[in-house]
Amino acid sequence: MNVTTLVLNTNGDPHFQSEEQYNIENLFEVAKEREMAVRQEGREWAAGAIPFFGKELVNAVKTGEHKDVSNAIIQMLMATWLFDFVYCGATAASYIKSDIEFTVAHDGSVAYNRIDAKNSAH
Repeated sequence: MNVTTLVLNTNGDPHFQSEEQYNIENLFEVAKEREMAVRQEGREWAAGAIPFFGKELVNAVKTGEHKDVSNAIIQMLMATWLFDFVYCGATAASYIKSDIEFTVAHDGSVAYNRIDAKNSAH
């Protein structure tokens, strides 16, 4: 899965951008350990995890630590998958055929779009 991430500054202008390939099937395996908690805590909690990790990303971008930035993107992607899977009916098959675009505001608010994968080999 290709993941494009754009972080905006306080003026709403692009501050940081990355484009990375992630093995979404590995993410599915790790996410299985968190699925029960997502179901137990509920929809609002699960939805709140996405901007929580958005804020972690903003903080990592500010410090410039590449490892922290990558980790925050992975966690945000996993939170998005779990929310979409548990509460929106997304399937693993649909995610495998998708890329995702994140836009993260300076306060951690996250907008995302899942689009058809650019490369069908995802």
